[in-house]
Amino acid sequence: QSTWGITTQFALAPFLSSVAMPGMPLSDSHRILLQNFMTRPVMTDEEVTSLIRELNAKFGTHNFGGPDDYATQINQNVSFMQLEVRKAFSDDDGKLYWGIVNKGTDEIGKLGTTLSDLEIEFFKKLFDMILTSEEKMVDRLSVDNLKNKLSHAMTLAEVDTLVCKLVDELWLSVPRKKFLSFGVRSQLELRSHFEKMDLPECVLCQEVVLKTVNCSNERCSTVMHKRCSDTYTSRQNVAARCPTCTSQWNAPR
Repeated sequence: QSTWGITTQFALAPFLSSVAMPGMPLSDSHRILLQNFMTRPVMTDEEVTSLIRELNAKFGTHNFGGPDDYATQINQNVSFMQLEVRKAFSDDDGKLYWGIVNKGTDEIGKLGTTLSDLEIEFFKKLFDMILTSEEKMVDRLSVDNLKNKLSHAMTLAEVDTLVCKLVDELWLSVPRKKFLSFGVRSQLELRSHFEKMDLPECVLCQEVVLKTVNCSNERCSTVMHKRCSDTYTSRQNVAARCPTCTSQWNAPR
Protein backbone atom coordinates (compact mmCIF):
# COMPACT_ATOMS: atom_id res chain seq x y z
CA GLN A 1 0.00 0.00 0.00
CA SER A 2 1.31 3.46 -0.85
CA THR A 3 1.86 6.41 1.44
CA TRP A 4 -1.34 7.91 0.09
CA GLY A 5 -3.44 4.78 0.55
CA ILE A 6 -4.45 4.65 -3.08
CA THR A 7 -5.18 0.93 -2.89
CA THR A 8 -7.87 1.43 -0.22
CA GLN A 9 -11.60 1.66 -0.89
CA PHE A 10 -12.70 5.23 -1.56
CA ALA A 11 -15.83 6.23 0.32
CA LEU A 12 -17.03 8.73 -2.26
CA ALA A 13 -17.12 6.25 -5.13
CA PRO A 14 -20.63 4.83 -4.50
CA PHE A 15 -22.07 8.32 -4.08
CA LEU A 16 -20.34 9.84 -7.10
CA SER A 17 -21.26 6.92 -9.34
CA SER A 18 -24.93 7.07 -8.34
CA VAL A 19 -25.49 10.72 -9.16
CA ALA A 20 -25.81 12.16 -12.64
CA MET A 21 -23.07 14.75 -12.89
CA PRO A 22 -22.08 17.20 -15.61
CA GLY A 23 -18.87 16.72 -17.56
CA MET A 24 -17.02 13.51 -18.27
CA PRO A 25 -17.30 10.77 -15.61
CA LEU A 26 -14.62 10.74 -12.93
CA SER A 27 -12.00 8.03 -13.24
CA ASP A 28 -10.68 6.06 -10.28
CA SER A 29 -7.69 8.41 -10.22
CA HIS A 30 -9.94 11.48 -9.99
CA ARG A 31 -12.09 9.90 -7.27
CA ILE A 32 -9.12 9.01 -5.09
CA LEU A 33 -7.64 12.49 -5.46
CA LEU A 34 -11.04 13.95 -4.57
CA GLN A 35 -11.22 11.74 -1.49
CA ASN A 36 -7.85 13.06 -0.37
CA PHE A 37 -9.10 16.62 -0.82
CA MET A 38 -12.20 15.79 1.24
CA THR A 39 -10.20 14.30 4.12
CA ARG A 40 -7.27 16.73 4.12
CA PRO A 41 -8.22 20.43 4.14
CA VAL A 42 -4.95 21.60 2.62
CA MET A 43 -2.20 19.87 0.59
CA THR A 44 0.97 21.31 -0.87
CA ASP A 45 1.47 21.32 -4.62
CA GLU A 46 4.31 18.84 -4.11
CA GLU A 47 1.96 16.46 -2.26
CA VAL A 48 -0.74 16.73 -4.92
CA THR A 49 1.76 16.27 -7.75
CA SER A 50 3.29 13.24 -6.01
CA LEU A 51 -0.13 11.66 -5.48
CA ILE A 52 -1.12 12.22 -9.12
CA ARG A 53 2.16 10.71 -10.28
CA GLU A 54 1.43 7.65 -8.14
CA LEU A 55 -2.16 7.41 -9.39
CA ASN A 56 -1.06 7.72 -13.00
CA ALA A 57 1.45 4.92 -12.49
CA LYS A 58 -1.13 2.67 -10.83
CA PHE A 59 -3.97 3.22 -13.30
CA GLY A 60 -1.99 4.07 -16.45
CA THR A 61 -3.59 7.52 -16.67
CA HIS A 62 -0.55 9.58 -17.65
CA ASN A 63 -2.61 11.36 -20.30
CA PHE A 64 -4.80 12.92 -17.59
CA GLY A 65 -2.25 15.68 -17.03
CA GLY A 66 -1.20 17.43 -13.83
CA PRO A 67 -2.91 19.10 -10.85
CA ASP A 68 -4.64 21.80 -12.90
CA ASP A 69 -6.09 19.25 -15.31
CA TYR A 70 -7.29 17.02 -12.47
CA ALA A 71 -8.82 20.01 -10.66
CA THR A 72 -10.71 21.10 -13.78
CA GLN A 73 -12.17 17.62 -14.29
CA ILE A 74 -13.14 17.24 -10.63
CA ASN A 75 -14.73 20.71 -10.51
CA GLN A 76 -16.89 19.93 -13.54
CA ASN A 77 -18.31 16.99 -11.60
CA VAL A 78 -18.74 18.46 -8.12
CA SER A 79 -19.88 22.00 -8.91
CA PHE A 80 -23.53 20.96 -8.48
CA MET A 81 -22.66 20.25 -4.81
CA GLN A 82 -21.21 23.79 -4.48
CA LEU A 83 -17.71 22.31 -4.09
CA GLU A 84 -14.59 23.57 -5.81
CA VAL A 85 -10.94 22.52 -5.80
CA ARG A 86 -8.83 25.66 -5.48
CA LYS A 87 -5.19 26.60 -5.30
CA ALA A 88 -3.52 29.49 -3.53
CA PHE A 89 -0.02 30.72 -2.87
CA SER A 90 0.85 31.22 0.79
CA ASP A 91 1.83 34.78 1.60
CA ASP A 92 4.20 33.40 4.24
CA ASP A 93 6.33 30.77 2.46
CA GLY A 94 5.39 31.51 -1.17
CA LYS A 95 4.48 27.86 -1.78
CA LEU A 96 1.44 26.70 -3.76
CA TYR A 97 -1.30 24.88 -1.84
CA TRP A 98 -4.49 23.07 -2.88
CA GLY A 99 -7.76 22.48 -1.08
CA ILE A 100 -11.46 21.86 -1.64
CA VAL A 101 -13.96 24.47 -0.47
CA ASN A 102 -17.71 24.65 0.00
CA LYS A 103 -18.99 27.64 -1.95
CA GLY A 104 -22.55 27.22 -0.67
CA THR A 105 -21.77 28.16 2.94
CA ASP A 106 -21.09 31.51 4.56
CA GLU A 107 -17.29 31.47 4.53
CA ILE A 108 -16.54 32.34 8.13
CA GLY A 109 -19.58 30.34 9.15
CA LYS A 110 -17.72 27.24 7.94
CA LEU A 111 -15.83 27.37 11.22
CA GLY A 112 -19.12 26.60 12.98
CA THR A 113 -18.55 22.90 12.47
CA THR A 114 -15.57 22.96 14.83
CA LEU A 115 -15.93 26.15 16.91
CA SER A 116 -18.47 27.51 19.36
CA ASP A 117 -20.41 30.71 18.68
CA LEU A 118 -18.10 32.63 21.02
CA GLU A 119 -15.01 31.27 19.29
CA ILE A 120 -16.41 32.27 15.90
CA GLU A 121 -17.09 35.75 17.27
CA PHE A 122 -13.46 35.90 18.39
CA PHE A 123 -12.21 34.77 14.97
CA LYS A 124 -14.34 37.37 13.16
CA LYS A 125 -12.90 40.17 15.31
CA LEU A 126 -9.40 38.82 14.79
CA PHE A 127 -10.07 38.52 11.05
CA ASP A 128 -11.08 42.20 10.87
CA MET A 129 -8.12 43.25 13.01
CA ILE A 130 -5.66 41.51 10.68
CA LEU A 131 -7.40 42.76 7.56
CA THR A 132 -7.28 46.40 8.66
CA SER A 133 -3.66 46.28 9.86
CA GLU A 134 -1.03 47.82 7.61
CA GLU A 135 1.13 44.68 7.38
CA LYS A 136 -1.81 42.21 7.56
CA MET A 137 -0.54 40.80 10.83
CA VAL A 138 -1.19 41.55 14.51
CA ASP A 139 0.86 41.03 17.67
CA ARG A 140 -0.20 38.50 20.28
CA LEU A 141 -0.84 41.15 22.94
CA SER A 142 -3.50 42.76 20.73
CA VAL A 143 -4.96 39.31 20.07
CA ASP A 144 -5.09 38.51 23.78
CA ASN A 145 -6.87 41.81 24.45
CA LEU A 146 -9.74 40.69 22.21
CA LYS A 147 -10.92 38.43 25.05
CA ASN A 148 -12.61 41.42 26.71
CA LYS A 149 -14.28 42.70 23.53
CA LEU A 150 -16.65 39.77 23.07
CA SER A 151 -20.26 39.25 24.06
CA HIS A 152 -18.88 36.99 26.80
CA ALA A 153 -15.31 37.28 28.06
CA MET A 154 -12.79 34.51 27.38
CA THR A 155 -9.87 33.59 29.59
CA LEU A 156 -6.29 33.91 28.37
CA ALA A 157 -6.01 30.13 28.48
CA GLU A 158 -9.08 29.79 26.25
CA VAL A 159 -7.68 32.36 23.82
CA ASP A 160 -4.34 30.56 23.70
CA THR A 161 -6.01 27.19 23.09
CA LEU A 162 -8.18 28.65 20.32
CA VAL A 163 -5.27 30.42 18.60
CA CYS A 164 -3.20 27.22 18.67
CA LYS A 165 -6.13 25.33 17.13
CA LEU A 166 -6.56 27.92 14.35
CA VAL A 167 -2.82 27.83 13.61
CA ASP A 168 -2.77 24.02 13.57
CA GLU A 169 -5.73 23.98 11.15
CA LEU A 170 -3.98 26.60 8.94
CA TRP A 171 -6.65 29.28 9.37
CA LEU A 172 -3.92 31.42 10.95
CA SER A 173 -0.17 31.56 10.49
CA VAL A 174 2.77 32.83 12.52
CA PRO A 175 4.79 34.93 10.04
CA ARG A 176 7.17 35.96 12.78
CA LYS A 177 7.51 35.44 16.52
CA LYS A 178 4.50 36.63 18.54
CA PHE A 179 2.58 37.79 15.45
CA LEU A 180 -0.44 36.25 13.73
CA SER A 181 -1.65 36.52 10.14
CA PHE A 182 -3.96 34.70 7.74
CA GLY A 183 -3.08 31.09 7.09
CA VAL A 184 -3.26 29.45 3.69
CA ARG A 185 -6.61 27.83 4.56
CA SER A 186 -8.10 31.29 5.02
CA GLN A 187 -6.63 32.30 1.66
CA LEU A 188 -8.32 29.28 0.06
CA GLU A 189 -11.69 29.25 1.78
CA LEU A 190 -12.28 32.96 2.47
CA ARG A 191 -11.21 34.19 -0.98
CA SER A 192 -14.60 35.61 -1.95
CA HIS A 193 -14.75 37.41 1.40
CA PHE A 194 -11.41 39.06 0.68
CA GLU A 195 -12.61 40.00 -2.81
CA LYS A 196 -15.52 41.92 -1.28
CA MET A 197 -13.23 43.99 0.93
CA ASP A 198 -11.92 46.36 -1.77
CA LEU A 199 -8.37 45.10 -1.39
CA PRO A 200 -5.75 45.91 -4.07
CA GLU A 201 -5.06 43.50 -6.90
CA CYS A 202 -1.66 42.34 -8.08
CA VAL A 203 -0.81 44.03 -11.38
CA LEU A 204 0.61 40.77 -12.72
CA CYS A 205 -1.80 37.99 -11.69
CA GLN A 206 -4.88 40.17 -11.00
CA GLU A 207 -5.57 38.37 -7.71
CA VAL A 208 -6.21 40.08 -4.38
CA VAL A 209 -3.03 41.00 -2.50
CA LEU A 210 -2.99 40.78 1.29
CA LYS A 211 0.70 41.52 1.86
CA THR A 212 1.83 43.90 -0.83
CA VAL A 213 5.11 44.80 -2.48
CA ASN A 214 4.68 48.43 -3.49
CA CYS A 215 6.04 50.59 -6.25
CA SER A 216 8.88 52.86 -5.10
CA ASN A 217 6.88 55.83 -6.43
CA GLU A 218 4.62 56.89 -3.56
CA ARG A 219 2.11 58.37 -6.01
CA CYS A 220 1.75 55.04 -7.82
CA SER A 221 -0.74 52.54 -6.39
CA THR A 222 0.65 49.52 -8.25
CA VAL A 223 1.23 46.49 -6.03
CA MET A 224 2.34 42.88 -6.43
CA HIS A 225 2.49 39.72 -4.38
CA LYS A 226 6.02 39.08 -3.12
CA ARG A 227 6.23 35.91 -5.24
CA CYS A 228 5.06 37.82 -8.34
CA SER A 229 7.52 40.62 -7.62
CA ASP A 230 10.39 38.14 -7.17
CA THR A 231 9.53 36.44 -10.47
CA TYR A 232 9.13 39.79 -12.26
CA THR A 233 12.46 41.20 -11.08
CA SER A 234 14.37 37.97 -11.74
CA ARG A 235 13.30 38.03 -15.39
CA GLN A 236 14.60 41.54 -16.05
CA ASN A 237 18.02 41.95 -17.66
CA VAL A 238 18.31 45.42 -16.14
CA ALA A 239 16.84 47.05 -13.02
CA ALA A 240 13.13 46.21 -12.93
CA ARG A 241 10.69 49.01 -13.65
CA CYS A 242 7.13 49.41 -12.46
CA PRO A 243 4.84 48.16 -15.25
CA THR A 244 2.54 51.13 -14.62
CA CYS A 245 4.67 54.22 -14.02
CA THR A 246 8.15 52.87 -15.03
CA SER A 247 9.76 53.93 -11.74
CA GLN A 248 12.45 51.60 -10.43
CA TRP A 249 10.45 48.75 -8.95
CA ASN A 250 12.59 47.35 -6.17
CA ALA A 251 14.01 50.65 -4.90
CA PRO A 252 13.11 51.71 -1.33
CA ARG A 253 10.63 54.52 -0.98
